[in-house]
Amino acid sequence: MSEIVFEKKWDFGVFQTWNEKPPFETFHVHQVHGIDFLQENSSGQADGISGTQTRPWAIKTADCLPIVIIGHRGHVFMHAGWRGLAQKIHLHHEVEKIAPFYVFVGPHICADHFEVSSDFTENFPKSNNLKQSNDGKYSFDLFGQLVSDLKEKFKDITVENAKQCTFELPHLHSYRLNKTEQRNWNIFTYFR
Repeated sequence: MSEIVFEKKWDFGVFQTWNEKPPFETFHVHQVHGIDFLQENSSGQADGISGTQTRPWAIKTADCLPIVIIGHRGHVFMHAGWRGLAQKIHLHHEVEKIAPFYVFVGPHICADHFEVSSDFTENFPKSNNLKQSNDGKYSFDLFGQLVSDLKEKFKDITVENAKQCTFELPHLHSYRLNKTEQRNWNIFTYFR
């Protein structure tokens, strides 16, 4: 049964995470771990949605970051895993053109559980978000990388974290935990 497992409300909109496809119509893209954006009512492969919103937008995740960015000239909603962050989807021209000032990141895997190999550093050679533990294992902080990049590009931007780890919380789906095919349906509805 589909139900809301996380919710955040503002005066400008609402973000919800559903445990499966919600029982209402949404616009969602065919996500491919890339950096392309689509406008609502277009079709194709993309990891971001921009433009005018006439119905709720959906981004599906199972550990990656579902990111809402609000700007003075619009809003965008995107999916970013390490590949998207490495390719800078969060700094895309669709983000720049809305003059962003606020970012909200929904449930995602926390740094403690995002283990990577030592050669992962090649993807983020100047990052401070790759940590090595005492036992020699490496982990990467997706949210930390997002914040670092956004603050460098947009000095006064505010970034908020849902603080809901998909790996730790049983009501959320995590691919890293159990290779699940299920996805968290992250829904953003902007109020005009």
